[in-house]
Amino acid sequence: MFSSGSHPATPAGQPLVLVALHRIGEGPGEGAFDDHVDAPFAPADHDAHRPVRGTVVLGWRRHLVGAVQTHEDGPRVRWALRHRLVEQRVEVGARPSAATPSPVPGPQQPRGCAGRRPHRRRPRGTPRWPPGGGGVGRRRRLKIPTPTSCHRCRGTPGERVGSPAVSDSPTTVPEHEHLDRGLNPRHVQFIALGTAIGTGLFYGSSETIQAAGPAVLVAYAVAGFMVYVVMRALGEMAVRHPVAGSFAQYAGSFLGPYAGFIVGWVFWLELAVVAIADMTAVATYMGLWFPGVPGWVWMAAAIALIGALNLMAVRVFGEMEFWFSLIKVTAIIALVVGGLALILWGREVGGTTPDFAHLWSHDGFAPFGLWGIIMSFSVVVFSFGGIETLGMTAGEADDPEHSIARAVNTVPFRILLFYVAALAVIMSIIPWDEVTGESSPFVEVFAALQVPAAQHVMNFVVLTAALSAMNAIFYACSRTMYGLAEQGHAPRSFLHLSPRAHIPIYPVVCMFAAGGVGLVLFLVIEDRLFFFVAAIASFATVFTWLMILLAHLRMRARMAREGARPGGFAMPFFPVLNLIAMTFMVGVIVLLATTEDGRNAFLVGAGALVLLTIAWFALVRGEGRRPIVLEDAGQRSGDSSRV
Repeated sequence: MFSSGSHPATPAGQPLVLVALHRIGEGPGEGAFDDHVDAPFAPADHDAHRPVRGTVVLGWRRHLVGAVQTHEDGPRVRWALRHRLVEQRVEVGARPSAATPSPVPGPQQPRGCAGRRPHRRRPRGTPRWPPGGGGVGRRRRLKIPTPTSCHRCRGTPGERVGSPAVSDSPTTVPEHEHLDRGLNPRHVQFIALGTAIGTGLFYGSSETIQAAGPAVLVAYAVAGFMVYVVMRALGEMAVRHPVAGSFAQYAGSFLGPYAGFIVGWVFWLELAVVAIADMTAVATYMGLWFPGVPGWVWMAAAIALIGALNLMAVRVFGEMEFWFSLIKVTAIIALVVGGLALILWGREVGGTTPDFAHLWSHDGFAPFGLWGIIMSFSVVVFSFGGIETLGMTAGEADDPEHSIARAVNTVPFRILLFYVAALAVIMSIIPWDEVTGESSPFVEVFAALQVPAAQHVMNFVVLTAALSAMNAIFYACSRTMYGLAEQGHAPRSFLHLSPRAHIPIYPVVCMFAAGGVGLVLFLVIEDRLFFFVAAIASFATVFTWLMILLAHLRMRARMAREGARPGGFAMPFFPVLNLIAMTFMVGVIVLLATTEDGRNAFLVGAGALVLLTIAWFALVRGEGRRPIVLEDAGQRSGDSSRV
């Protein structure tokens, strides 16, 4: 097909398509190009179709038509799409300088291209080459949408036409519709910290203390270990396949499209109800300062504030979450250190002398026995809910392989410090039977210290924690819906990004609507709303964790069949830890189904699964029913393709 004339010695002077063919088996394929090829080209036998000067010639089933300019900072051009694209993902190489001899001779000089090397006349509809430039620039990856299989051009970049069931080509979204990688390792680390510290700890811990007494520490330690297993499984998948949508796409790839659809929407439901719980907590905290203002006013203000933050660039979200997390992490560390000082000093606080003996001197360490520990698991699991949001950052992290691995490895330390140590100090300062559910136990401790303004300072901290949790939830929900839309499991309009911030607008708007539902529920069942939605969130959380573990098992099984080795962040003691954690998740689901407090939540969760199954069979067609193939991070970061 291509001319057999000699090529320049400098690899940068070679057209990328020739380097790609070398990689397939005709030569060394080395040089300045990032010449990875995901699938072989299938060029037609047309001698006149020749690559031109370092531009990328696309391989099609019937013709080689069109090329893409490679100037690093040049504008993104549009080109005609004819027939079905064979090679979808191509790497843009560098254009040779003016002194570089032409790699392929040709009889014609294209119009409007002074000084260009001769080549075949441009096919109608393809772009002209931009003037100037040269040298070796930074290589960038070009993502090209796939048209229909019609032999005529019926689509343009950025849209799909025709029945998706007809085409078997990989699909992706155009380059300008992809999320920006604006989260640096500092953001990822503090997002990991922030998602582990939320309303479930600051507000929901009072319920768990009343249910199990000091033995709630055992419940947090056991559940925390299971969470660590889940995060190791999720972390291994995220490091190997960093994509937007995270475990919904992992479930779709390793368990099938139906599982991806169910997991994605169940996770969205989990986060939506957790957001409602956080809004309820915001109303409670603000009631300490403004008791005469209705709670729904503060809920509406929180929705507006967090929604506005999530409509800005992702780096703004990362910075806000960094500062939110820094405030509550600092407060918990200060509580633990200050509480230990009080215990060692022995100073009386609120008529009681702080002492570790409070952990067993009031009706014993486990006043309600083993059953009390088991009963507390529903709220304990809710406390950890949302920690899997860390996996959502893989698609927008600068260096997911290292930042996510480091963040996951800190999970045991965070659980021991923020949950076990903090609650142990609280119950050593205030006996567990004196903890009420009227406010956060953290606020009660600072109120008992009788330090001026200490109670208000801690109330500000827990308010910040609730806003931080809402911030992370809005982010995770919008990215989940974006990932579902990429898979064909949500409306295609959810892929639309804001032109400047590159934020999925419509998913964020959906979170405004979910907040409105929370306002209505608050007006109807204000007193028990928090714990009702917490139970629902517990069911959705455990179900999501169970599917993450199953997806990890299937990923390892697929890797074993393909002869691939686990990467540097492999799950330890696989598959024993997976099976232990899965048994725990099933046990929590059974607990919710058989207890009075959790039965309503179980029925709501089971009903949601039934409705989602009906929606799958009734609404999902074509593209949404095809399995997903995820690429390794070494091949291409932050994207998935469908085959």
